[in-house]
Amino acid sequence: MDTLVALGASISSEDHIDVILDGLSDDYDHFITIITSKTNPYTVDEIEVVLLAQEERLGKHKLTQSYVIQANIVSIP
Repeated sequence: MDTLVALGASISSEDHIDVILDGLSDDYDHFITIITSKTNPYTVDEIEVVLLAQEERLGKHKLTQSYVIQANIVSIP
């Protein structure tokens, strides 16, 4: 995005958000549905904030799942 601005090109907020969302994995499908169905669209800055919060949440969830899997492996007689 910064490169485009430096070259004098502009990109709309909607296009910028589309590019951000298109780059997300399937883990974010639910998140993308919520973001794109909002009546009042998010700004790019708001998307960045909620995306960082979602990434942190997913990271904690994956860490918890890892502990459960490890606990199950250890407890097998």
